[in-house]
Amino acid sequence: MRRTINLHERVPAAARSVALLPPRSVPKAPPVEPEPQAQQLSPTNVLAAIGVGNRAGLLLLLAFAALSSIIITAFGTTGVVMLVGMCVALRLMFADRS
Repeated sequence: MRRTINLHERVPAAARSVALLPPRSVPKAPPVEPEPQAQQLSPTNVLAAIGVGNRAGLLLLLAFAALSSIIITAFGTTGVVMLVGMCVALRLMFADRS
């Protein structure tokens, strides 16, 4: 049985060689697509896109916005909850009871 370790043993040169890593490869960046140009929309097209196509719808939207802003200003977060509750109550009141 061997009891000593000899650090200067004769070992073949291949065993002493340092393993070299392959050169680092940099991944290629994907081609950059040009950003689409923003289209200039008229106010009429914007209103039609959100579902307000005529003056009656616009007036209804403005009335709702005015009413909700008054309620939110007066009551804060509680006002928003009250407004949602009122809408749910109206929906239930006028829904078919079939």
